[in-house]
Formats: sequence, structure tokens, C-alpha cells
Amino acid sequence: MAIENPKDDKTPERTATKSMQFVFETDTNLNVTVGESPDIKSSPDRKLALRIRQSLNDGFGKRVQGFIQEIRGLIERKSYSCAWEKVKENAFFFDFAPSIELLTVLKELTSSELEEEKEFLLYTIQLSTRFGIYDDYLDSTIDIVLDKYKLSLNDREIGNLLAIKGDIARISGMLNVAVRIYNEALQMSQDSSLLAGIYEGLSKIAESDEEKIKYLTYSSDRYLETGNIKNHLNCLVNLARVCKTAQPKKSLSYIESAITLSDDGSVINKEIKAQLLFMKTQQLAQIGDYKKSLTAIREVCDLRSNMIGVERSYCDSLYLGSHIAKLNNEFELRDSYKELAESIGNQIDNGNIT
Repeated sequence: MAIENPKDDKTPERTATKSMQFVFETDTNLNVTVGESPDIKSSPDRKLALRIRQSLNDGFGKRVQGFIQEIRGLIERKSYSCAWEKVKENAFFFDFAPSIELLTVLKELTSSELEEEKEFLLYTIQLSTRFGIYDDYLDSTIDIVLDKYKLSLNDREIGNLLAIKGDIARISGMLNVAVRIYNEALQMSQDSSLLAGIYEGLSKIAESDEEKIKYLTYSSDRYLETGNIKNHLNCLVNLARVCKTAQPKKSLSYIESAITLSDDGSVINKEIKAQLLFMKTQQLAQIGDYKKSLTAIREVCDLRSNMIGVERSYCDSLYLGSHIAKLNNEFELRDSYKELAESIGNQIDNGNIT
């Protein structure tokens, strides 16, 4: 016999729930967190995803800030050894959520008071180059290491320090000095990772496109030998830029090679692939191949439509897609891309998407 629930039953009805999947990846070298979700269907979904991404970043960031304040206090009390121990204990967090403030604080530490002075100095050199801070502090720190600890370094390590000094001279505009130091570094070791960095530096001060292509090719090959795919891709992109005007087809071949290497399925590399396809779109449009250009920009927009943290780039892609669609007489697609771009752009301007 069937039993019906009494009408005064207070059992609450089960409410519908919504399930969403997110994948986040962080590139600690670039200090970038990118996410992906197949479930982003609306603006509220994207806002939720961005809040989750921000909370992940904030969680590590707040912890790192706490460690930095402890280290600052130890340095102010001249407890230099304790401060250095605190850095080593929390190296994972500083690597995952890098902070320029840590470098600023460590500059106040008197390294000569440490038993592990060399290790400390090498760590600050690593931090400086990671953040692209090629200043007098970095230059003098390298000089201390070379003056006091050169005998304990191997040829590759010495060559690497000289290459960084070459970068400092180049960035400071002392190009002749940079060339001299780079050449000195080249004599120290035939290590591929060292050679790759030096050749890349030389490409940035080369006077002709022919020289730039030569050094970038050397650098690209050496990075590939070491398995450093990201720097290899960067060289291919720079080669494409050098060839863009005089050799547009050659430029496209470099971009195609980079796209193939970036296609490994990871979230970070999907965004790199999108950036490369964006370049390809522009290059194809420049030579008048609007049909292939539209195919490329469609792929860019598809890749970024489910990604989290690249909303500004997605907006740029949609605007370019609208323009390329118009050139192909695809007016419905043009309007669709333009409408979505304006919607995302308004949310960015209103602070709903950061």
C-alpha cells in the first residue's frame, strides 16, 4: 500500500545545486596563475572563477607576507643568521608566491655576518634576475662573489655570473662593455644553458637583422638542447618579429614551429598557444590572407573562452576577431564577437573583472 506524505510535513524540498569544475596552474617563473573551466557559461560564473583564483593567490600571498615581516624584524634586530634560516625554511612559499619585497628586505642584511654568505649572495642574485632588477646592488653582489668565492665556483657558474654582468651593462646602455663581458663569459664554458643566455643577450644589441637572426638562432638551438622549451619558444617569437616585415613567410614558419611546441595541453601553455595564434592572425592579415587569419583568431577566441585570468587578452582577441570577420564578410560573426567584447570590456571597466 502506498503511503502519502502528510500535507503538514516540514521536510524541506531539496534545492538544485550547480557543479563547476576548475583547473588552475601557476607558472612560478612568470608569477602567473591561469585557470580553465568547461563550465563558464555566464558572467556570474566567470566572476566566481576569478574570485576562486584570487583567493588562491591571496592565501599564499598572505602567508608569504607574514614570513617577510618576521624576516624584517629579525634583520632589524641584527639576527642575520636567524633571518637567513627563516628564508631557507620557507623557500617553497617564496618560490610559489615570489615577492619583490623579500628582495628589498634582504638587501638590508649584512651578508658578511653569515657563515653561509656565498649561498645567501647567490640567492639574492637569483631573486634579482627573476624579477628583472639589474641594478647596482646586483652588480656589486656579483663582484663580492667573484672576489671572495671564485675558487669555489666552477667555470659554468663563473660564466653565468659574468653573463649577468653583461646583461647589467647592456641594460645600462654600456653596449661595448656588455659585448666585452659576454665574450669573456663565452670563454668560460660550453654549457648549453650558459651559451643560450649569452647569445640571447648579444641578439639584443646586434646592429643588423642578420646578426639578430644569427644570435637568436644560436640561442634557440641551445635552449632546445637543454630542454628549456619556454625560452626556446621566446627565441622563436623574437625571430618571427625580426623577420615580420622583410620575410613574412619566414616569420610565419617560426610562429608555426612555436605553436606546435606549445600544444601540450597544459593550461599555461594553452594561453601561450593563444598568444602565438594571435601573432599568427596579425601576420596573416598583414599579407592579405584573411581566410586563414579568421581560422586562427577563431581558435584564439575558443581557447580563451573557458580560461580564467586572461579576460583582457580575451577581450582583445574578440575585437580583433570582429575586425577579421568583417574582412571576410562574416557579419554575423563580427557582431557576435563585438557584442561579447563590449560586454567583457564593460565588466573590466566597472571593476567586475580584474
